[in-house]
Amino acid sequence: MDAGSPPLPPGTPEDVQPPAEPVVKPQNQLPQPFPAPGFPARPLPAKLVWPTAIRVSLIVGVVTGLVTIVPSITFLTLLMVAAGVVSVRIYRARILRFVSRAEGFRLGALTGVVSSLLKTVISVLQLLVPEGRAEMMKQLDAQLSAAMARNADPAAQEMIKRMADWFRTPDGFATMFMVGLVVVFVFSVLLSGLGGAIGASVFGHKEPGA
Repeated sequence: MDAGSPPLPPGTPEDVQPPAEPVVKPQNQLPQPFPAPGFPARPLPAKLVWPTAIRVSLIVGVVTGLVTIVPSITFLTLLMVAAGVVSVRIYRARILRFVSRAEGFRLGALTGVVSSLLKTVISVLQLLVPEGRAEMMKQLDAQLSAAMARNADPAAQEMIKRMADWFRTPDGFATMFMVGLVVVFVFSVLLSGLGGAIGASVFGHKEPGA
């Protein structure tokens, strides 16, 4: 017994006396904290489950890519954000654990990649058909005409007219087409990633089916 310990009552059995050396419990035997009632335990942030993430992104990305043929910037913006949200909702229900915002952003961005790649394939196939190329030129003329109508400056209108004439050339059309694909790819990935982060904030910490 330590010198500083209080004396034990006379007749105390040897087996209940304090040991000469302190007993240290192994780390795995220490009591673990329990979550508060009604609140499930939240694990540490986990990495993306790639097999499940790829399957979900393929499903949502293909559907989104087919719908992106609608020529409306506002509609496409909302669609890409919604695609990220839906991807996280499905992913959360399949992995049965919490989803962080960073994880949701990566999943949404992956969905945006799939969607934009499918949109690229559709655009290239459309370009190979004479009627499809004529429809692209028609949409381009409509956009340039609207830009000229919004700007009353003669110098600006002349610049827009020169751009329209250059876009009608083979080199100009090819350049415009490639730049358009790059812009669509970047914005699809960013908007879907944003939707994934929003989806993780809304659905990532809810019980499956809630």
